[in-house]
Amino acid sequence: MLPHLIVSYAYLIVLFGTFFEGEVVLAIAGFAARNHHLHLPLIMLCGFIGGLLGDQFFFWVGRLKGRQYLEKRPHWQENADRVHELLHKYKYWVMAGFRFIYGFRVITPMVIGMSSIPYKEFTFFNIAGAATWSIIVTGLGYIFGNALELFIKNVRHYEIQAVIFIALVCAALWVWSYVKRQMRYKKKEGIIEISTKP
Repeated sequence: MLPHLIVSYAYLIVLFGTFFEGEVVLAIAGFAARNHHLHLPLIMLCGFIGGLLGDQFFFWVGRLKGRQYLEKRPHWQENADRVHELLHKYKYWVMAGFRFIYGFRVITPMVIGMSSIPYKEFTFFNIAGAATWSIIVTGLGYIFGNALELFIKNVRHYEIQAVIFIALVCAALWVWSYVKRQMRYKKKEGIIEISTKP
């Protein structure tokens, strides 16, 4: 069984967790809803609110302090350039679906804020995207609980193990994405250094 303390504060955890990235907490909460610890619609609502507010916040960070923020994080520049390129080609799709591109959750609304895209236009697509994202990710956690029950009897006795498994998979994906970005950045910096030598 899941610890009572986690269940008691689960909705707040989802709300604050989805403000930044949130896939892990949202998927785990969906799994917990499958086993009747939490209410699925309320999880989706918390995920939607947290995700929406987080993206609106980073939009304004980009609009007010975007240049300074990127100057302090040069390893983000490549992703920022990629987002600029995608916005130019697929503006509306990017605004609605950037949450589904792992590792671009924070940088994308910031870059949008740095662009000339109006706040109201971003907000409209952000609402649609946040709602879709929350429903899909929570649903995947719920479906995982259903699938697990097909293979494991008395799945409630293995909830902690399942939660740890979901967290480890998500953490591994994040580490892999982070290491890959860092290696690309270092490789790029190395090429620049070599090309500037006399």
